[in-house]
Amino acid sequence: MKTTIPGSDVFTSRPMPRAELMKLISPSLPLHQVDDETVEEVDALTYEVVRHRLWAITQEMGETLRRMSGSHVVTESNDFNFSICDELGEQVQVGTYNIGLIGSMDLAIYWTLQHRSENPGIEEGDMFLCNDPWIGGGLHQNDAAILAPIFHEGRLFGWTTAIAHQVDLGGQRPGSFSPSAHDVFAEAIPTPPLKVVRRGVLQQDVADAWVRRSRLPHLVGLDLRAKVAANKNACERILRLVSKYGADTVKAVMRRMMNDAEIRLRAKLKGLPDGTWTAVGYQEQSGTGDRGLYPIKVALTKKIDKLTFDFRGTAGQTGIINCPYSGLRAGIVFTVLPLLAGDIPWAAGGLMRCFEIVTDEDTITNASFPAAVGKAPFGPAWGAGNLVAEVLAKMLDAEPTHRRDVQSICNGTTDLCVVSGVDLRGGGSKGFVSPIFDMMAGGYGAQVHHDGVDTGGRLIIPAARAPDVEMTEYLYPLVALWRREETDSGGPGRQRGGMSGSVCYVQHPDQHDSMSLVVSGTGKVANQNVGLAGGYPGNSQLDLVVRGIDVPQLAGATRIPAGLEELGGEIEVLPCEGEATFGPGDALYLHWQSGGGYGDPLLRSPESVRDDVLQVRVSRQAARDVYGVVLDDGKVDLEATAATRRTLRAQRAERSGLSAADVVAGGHVDLSGARVLDDNLVVLDSGDAPAVACTHCGTELGALADGAFLTTLVQSDSAPTAGGPQIWHDPSVYTDEDVVFRQLCCPGCLTAVYSRVVPVGHPLPDDVYRLFA
Repeated sequence: MKTTIPGSDVFTSRPMPRAELMKLISPSLPLHQVDDETVEEVDALTYEVVRHRLWAITQEMGETLRRMSGSHVVTESNDFNFSICDELGEQVQVGTYNIGLIGSMDLAIYWTLQHRSENPGIEEGDMFLCNDPWIGGGLHQNDAAILAPIFHEGRLFGWTTAIAHQVDLGGQRPGSFSPSAHDVFAEAIPTPPLKVVRRGVLQQDVADAWVRRSRLPHLVGLDLRAKVAANKNACERILRLVSKYGADTVKAVMRRMMNDAEIRLRAKLKGLPDGTWTAVGYQEQSGTGDRGLYPIKVALTKKIDKLTFDFRGTAGQTGIINCPYSGLRAGIVFTVLPLLAGDIPWAAGGLMRCFEIVTDEDTITNASFPAAVGKAPFGPAWGAGNLVAEVLAKMLDAEPTHRRDVQSICNGTTDLCVVSGVDLRGGGSKGFVSPIFDMMAGGYGAQVHHDGVDTGGRLIIPAARAPDVEMTEYLYPLVALWRREETDSGGPGRQRGGMSGSVCYVQHPDQHDSMSLVVSGTGKVANQNVGLAGGYPGNSQLDLVVRGIDVPQLAGATRIPAGLEELGGEIEVLPCEGEATFGPGDALYLHWQSGGGYGDPLLRSPESVRDDVLQVRVSRQAARDVYGVVLDDGKVDLEATAATRRTLRAQRAERSGLSAADVVAGGHVDLSGARVLDDNLVVLDSGDAPAVACTHCGTELGALADGAFLTTLVQSDSAPTAGGPQIWHDPSVYTDEDVVFRQLCCPGCLTAVYSRVVPVGHPLPDDVYRLFA
C-alpha cells in the first residue's frame, strides 16, 4: 500500500517500502530475515499448523487482557485488539475484536524502528507505550498501545502488539473528550513510544507518569499491566513455536501468510468490474455551538487487482471532527477486511498491499498536529469507513457472482455518551467515568438476499458485545428503565435494514447530585446508515434528557414505562456535540443507529412486511405509508396493497412536479444479456456507447458514460420524514442547512434507485456508475 500525500514532521508515520525502512533503522539493531526461496520451501502441513497456532495466540492475548483488565470497556464491550507482526512491523495476524485499532499498528512500529532503534535502543525484553495517533497504534489518544519486540538469538524476530481504549487519560472533560476543544491540548496528551518495560522489568517511573494523567488511575494501571502480560504471553508462545519448528520456518510461514492473503485478495479483485464509484457523507457540528455540515468525499477506482481510495475534496480540518492519517487508514481497513476479505485469513500486512490512499493534508480525514482528534474513531474515521463500505458495495453489486457480499451501511456510527460524577451508593463518595456502551448492539445493513441482522453488533468489531445491563447498574449509579429494540428503526427496503435499539437510564435512588454528560454523534441530520439501490436510510440517531419525570428513580413504580410519553417531564434534545447535566429527577434516553435498507421498499414482499408487523419490527402505519402494504386482521389485503402502492408511486411523481401524463411508459428494450449494475439498473451492450435501462420496466434511461443516464431519472426533494418514521423530523434543531429526503426514480415505473437524507446542496451521484469498458 502506498500513500500520495506531502511529507510531514518527525512525529508522523507513513507507510513505506521495506527497503526504504531498512535504511532508516540503526545498524546496531540486528534483524532476523528470510529470503523468498525459504518462504516457498515450507511444506503445506507445517504451514497450516504454524498459521493456525499464530491465530490462536492472538485469541489467547484477548483472554489474557480481558481477565486482567478492570475496565468494562475491555471486559464487557471488547474494545481492544492485538496483532503479530514481522521484524519490520507488517501485520501477520490480527484479532477479531476492534479492527480499527489495528489499522495503523504497523505505522507505530515503523516509527519506533526509525526513532528508537538508536536511542534508547530496542532490546530483548523491552516494550513501548504509545498513544500518539499521528504516529499510529490508535485512532485517538484514548487508544493506548503496547508494542513488544520479540528477539531470538540476539536478533529482532518480530513484534506483538496489544491496544485498548482507555476510559480516561486526562484533558478538560471526563473521558478525555471535549466538544469545545480547539486543539489537541484540550484533550488527552499524545505520547510517542516510551520504553515502559526495559529488559523484562516494568519501569515504575514511566508507569506512574502514565497513570497520573488519568481521573481513573487504577483502571489505566490495570490495563497497562494487562497489555504487558498479553504481549509477554504471546512472546513466550511464539518463541516456543520457534524452538519447535525453527526461526526460519516460522518466519517463512509469517511471510507466506501475508503473501497468500495478498494473492487471494488480488484474485478476487480481478473478478470484479473495473471502474470508479463515488460517495459523499457528512460530519455534523464541528464542536459546541457549531451548526454546520462538513463533507467527506471518496472516489474508489478499481483497476485490475488494485484499489485506489481518493479522498481529495474533503472538508478542511476544523473543530473536533478530525482524524489523523491513522484514522483514515483505519476506516478503510475496518471496512475492507470484513467486506472484501471475509473469506481470507486476516494477514493485514498482505491485504493492505492491495490498496492505496490519495488524500490532501489538513482535512478532517487527514488532520495535521495539533488539531483536536478526540472524536477521530467515532467521527471522521467511521464516517470515511461508511463511505468506503458504500463504494465497495456498489462495486460488488455490479458483479453477479459477488452480489451475495453486498451490504448496506451498518450502524451508521457510534453514539457517544460519557456519564461522570460521584457515586454515592451505600454512603460512599467515589468518582466515576462511564461511556455508555449499550449502542454496541447496532443494526446491520440489508443485503441483496437477506434482511440486516437486528441489533447484531458492529461491523468494525466482529466480537463486539453490548454490556449486560445488570453489570452497568452494578458498576455505576444508574438504573435502566429499558433497553430494547425500536420498532421502525431499520432502514426500509426490498430487504429491510437491521433494527437498532434504545436505552433509558435514571439515577440510582441513593444519588442526589447532578451528573455530567458529554455527547457526540453524527447521523442526527444526514443519516450515516444509508441504504443502497433505492433502499432508505435507517433511523436518525437521537439523544435526549427528559427533565422532571413523574416518577423519579422508580420510586413507587409498578411497571416498566412503555415509552418516553409515559415518563412525563420536558424533553431536551441533546446536540450532536455538546455537554449537559443529568439530575436525580431526569431520564437519559439514547437511540443509536440501525442498518440501511436495500432496494425500493415498494418491492418488498407483502408477506415479509406482514411478518415484520406481527413481530413488531415495523408498525402498521409504516407498513402502509412506506411499504404500501395494507393488513386486514393480520392478513395482507392484496387488492388494497396494490392500490396503495400505485398511489405511493404516483406521489413520487407529484413530489417531483410530474403529472401522470409525464410518466414515460416502460417496456422499451430487450433486457436479455444485459449486465447487472444493481437491484434496479442494467447495462445494455450497445457497442461503443453502453446504455442503462430499468430492470423492472425496461425503460432505456440513457448513456452509461459519465452517468449521463442519471439526468433522465425523476428527482424529488421532500421533507426528511418522507423517508419514513425513523427519520428525525426537524433538522433545524441541529443545523442551519436545508435538509431533504432526496429520491431518484425510474421515469417509467417510478421505482426508487436512490434514496437519501442530505443537504440541499448534496451533489448528484453523477459518476457513481462510471465503469471502464
